[in-house]
Amino acid sequence: MSCKLMTPAISAEAATGLAKAMDTWGDPIVDTWVAFLGMFGGHNGGEAGGQDDATADYKRIFNNSPLYAPKRKLVGKTWWGAMNSSDVVQSALAFILQNFDPRGRLIITAASRGGLNALDLCRALHRDRRLFRVRTDQPSASSKGQFVSDNDGSGLTLLVRVDLLFLLDATLDLLPVPRFPAQRMLPDICDSLGEIFQDVDLDTEGVWHGKVSRTSFTSELISMNMNSLFPASMNPDSPKKADLDWFHGQVVSGGVPAMIKEVQRELTRPVEMVPRRPPGTPGMEMERVRVR
Repeated sequence: MSCKLMTPAISAEAATGLAKAMDTWGDPIVDTWVAFLGMFGGHNGGEAGGQDDATADYKRIFNNSPLYAPKRKLVGKTWWGAMNSSDVVQSALAFILQNFDPRGRLIITAASRGGLNALDLCRALHRDRRLFRVRTDQPSASSKGQFVSDNDGSGLTLLVRVDLLFLLDATLDLLPVPRFPAQRMLPDICDSLGEIFQDVDLDTEGVWHGKVSRTSFTSELISMNMNSLFPASMNPDSPKKADLDWFHGQVVSGGVPAMIKEVQRELTRPVEMVPRRPPGTPGMEMERVRVR
């Protein structure tokens, strides 16, 4: 579960600067988990605390495990899904910015309408915060650097990655106009994707469920269509809204074990800092990658 610096092909100055910064940051390495629920129980945005916090049990387990702590620390927060993503994305961004550790993981999980909120959060990170400029002059644990959108060559820059995005039957918009073609597009900032979904109700009740669209930059860990589990007694050719709602709930709840398995796997993978310098990129740019 360590984070080490791979120095080949890195200038001595850059390697020394990053190594110094990482040493100054010290322990623990912070992993950040953002979770979005659906709009269950009439909720529409807002933080989900107490027993509704999807990360609570796992924070307690990991942060009290001698195999994880004290070298690492898991922080997490949960939001209810929101019809308008802006109602939750800004507060989720603030939480990420507050806790971001370039050595640690960034994990986003989501269910139902929270799936759209999670995709919009990934898009916001990709648009404005896809790079992290490391503070190497006077680094400190509380000020590791800042998010930037471009590498201007003024310092050592790390590529930001959402290490794991896991979606449970994301709910996108079909009505009043079909917006799901754009909503389902996954930005390149996501390193790996897991999704469990169904599209029985593709043309009903004004919403769209189905597979998101990813590029080759994002590896697919699991992609499972659950249509075959829709009971024949409920008439999949002309389903009732109550049947669709029930099945949606079954897909979401049934996918939780697979989601937790991938989160646990992600949190226990070692990572490395490796050089990354695309053609025409000024300055030193590096990327934190998982050791597979």
